[in-house]
Order: sequence, then C-alpha cells, then structure tokens
Amino acid sequence: MDKYTTFEFSLISANDLKDVNHFTKMDVYAIVSITGDPNYEKIVKSPVSKNGNTNPSWNYFPMIFSLNESLLHENLLFLEIKLRCKRSLSCDKDISHISVPLKRLLDHDIDGKSFQLAKFQNNRETGKPKGDFVFSYRFDEKFGYRRKSSSQLDGWIKNSMVTGFIIPCAW
Repeated sequence: MDKYTTFEFSLISANDLKDVNHFTKMDVYAIVSITGDPNYEKIVKSPVSKNGNTNPSWNYFPMIFSLNESLLHENLLFLEIKLRCKRSLSCDKDISHISVPLKRLLDHDIDGKSFQLAKFQNNRETGKPKGDFVFSYRFDEKFGYRRKSSSQLDGWIKNSMVTGFIIPCAW
C-alpha cells in the first residue's frame, strides 16, 4: 500500500508578465496540476484576476493535492503552473509556465506545519524569462491508499519541458 502526503498550495500573485493583450487589459488565471504520478490526475483552475493586468493577484487561492511519497522522494513529481489570459472574442492565450520539482520544495520545507513562501521566475512559452510568480506551500498530514482520479490532463501540461528557478525571497 502506497503512502501519501498532503500538499497544500496557495496562489498569491504574478508580477511583470508579458502583456499578450495589446489593446485591452489582461484578465489572468492559472491552471495548476501535479505531474509524474500515472495514478493521480488533478487539474485546478484559479479564479480570473480581473484588475491585475500584468501583475495579477489571487489573494491566497488555496489548493490541496495528495502526493505519492515514494514518487515525491524519487524526484518524479512536478508542480505545473500555467498562466493564461482570458479573452472574450477569441481563444484564451498562454502567457507563461513554470514546472517545479516537488522534491525541491520538500527539501526547503522547514517543519511541515508552517507555510513556506516561494518566488519563481516566469518563463514565457518561448522559454525566455519574464517576471515572477509568488506562491505559498506546505507538505502536511500523511494518509493511506487513494483511488485514481478520472480527470484528464491537457497535452500542454503533460508535454511541457519549461522550468522555473527559485529566486530568494526577502519576506
């Protein structure tokens, strides 16, 4: 029986994003998933940040994921965050994407009780850096077996190779 741990994640903000709307203000949302576990598929879409434009804020939008501990310790699980611009007259536009190894976050988790603050560099779809993304996280309680989710992963999340980098926070 596999053991699982809870990963709590909260969106906070993104700063200095590339403006993909040339004539109107950007309404930005995030699509968050955990990749690397073939038995667990979960995608969470954040609310749209209506007034942030290139500096959206989600005010600590919380998400909870369950992680297979053995895959976590083998560095096989990734937190995938895709920022998109909501459009009313055409398809939504990709802004940036980060892929964070969860083992890297686990190694920086001090006590498993307090939320840790992380700031990662945003990468545009071209792979070039532009702006940063701030979130909080913690690894928490452990529990036993869970059944496979029936959600489907978008191809862009599963096939993406773009990564983010930790930037030390001054908070």
